[in-house]
Amino acid sequence: MKITERLLLKLYRLIKPWFLRLERYTLQAEQFAIALEKIKALRQRRAQGTDYRENLEIVRSPDVCEHLKGGRLRNRGSYKDYAVYLHTFVDGHKEIRCMICRKEWTQDSPDWEVALNMAKQSSNSQSSSEVSFDNNRKDLNGPDRLS
Repeated sequence: MKITERLLLKLYRLIKPWFLRLERYTLQAEQFAIALEKIKALRQRRAQGTDYRENLEIVRSPDVCEHLKGGRLRNRGSYKDYAVYLHTFVDGHKEIRCMICRKEWTQDSPDWEVALNMAKQSSNSQSSSEVSFDNNRKDLNGPDRLS
């Protein structure tokens, strides 16, 4: 082997780790730049108020919603915890609302009994508006409460 070949081989062995490091750092820098671009795009969408709006309407559609807490990770056993709550207004009018799809059931709804059963199985508590105490007003927390 000639001296120049030996010298080139030694030089190659000395420089090779540096080139491998440079290649690895270049790859990491490219991945970092891609991640940075994604973050910038996400911040821009959030600033415009268009972040996931089109997908949110699909997920929150009352036709698709099961009104159950937990999403994909919920326990599929026999216990069902519904994401609904009963709200009583000052005039005694009651509504049951889903916290996921924003569907509302009133006492006039044909599926009021189904919604009432969901509210009974839910771990959420009832809500109500402030009640002004008046002698002519009936007790809104009477026998028509959930429990």
